Amino acid sequence: MSIIDKSYFKGKIVIPSTNKPVVAETVNLFITTEERQFMIDLLGNELYQLMLGEEANEPFKSLIEGADFTMDFLGRTLNLKWNGLQNSDKISPISYYVYCKYRESKNSGFTGSVETKGKKENTVVINPRAKIVASWNLMVDLRGEVGKSFHPYQSSYEVFNGQPTAYNYLLANIDLFPTWIFTPQNYMNVFGF
Repeated sequence: MSIIDKSYFKGKIVIPSTNKPVVAETVNLFITTEERQFMIDLLGNELYQLMLGEEANEPFKSLIEGADFTMDFLGRTLNLKWNGLQNSDKISPISYYVYCKYRESKNSGFTGSVETKGKKENTVVINPRAKIVASWNLMVDLRGEVGKSFHPYQSSYEVFNGQPTAYNYLLANIDLFPTWIFTPQNYMNVFGF
């Protein structure tokens, strides 16, 4: 069962026509495949496999649904609220990740299909890359940006900012997630770097 559904694709990451069966089926396929990859990158394969079927039980329930947590940052103790991967706001780093993968699949690099923006009598062709990059960077913000000095060894995980991100939630609760292996995702620009 997926953590998110097509209702998460709204606002800046709307996918049109999800009420049509063909589009809904495609979006659901992307959710199934890309959510899995997102979770493996977030948790590591071993922890992801442990989570399957245990989503309703702690500690995975709080990761998915959100929870308050405390962490130290720059000598201060911060009380933060992790909003979860699934929430009533319908804002999840998973949805931004899936959206980007969906949109990239509809494009062929920088010169694939284009978006159109209405003009009184005509339309103007615009490149969707800027929108994909902005969505990707929002996903990184929600997931947790860890900087270029990050090393993927749990003993070296450190706090990089004081934000209520998935990374910081997992780090603050590292004793509950002993096999956690985080694969960072970096910010992108319109050039793909």
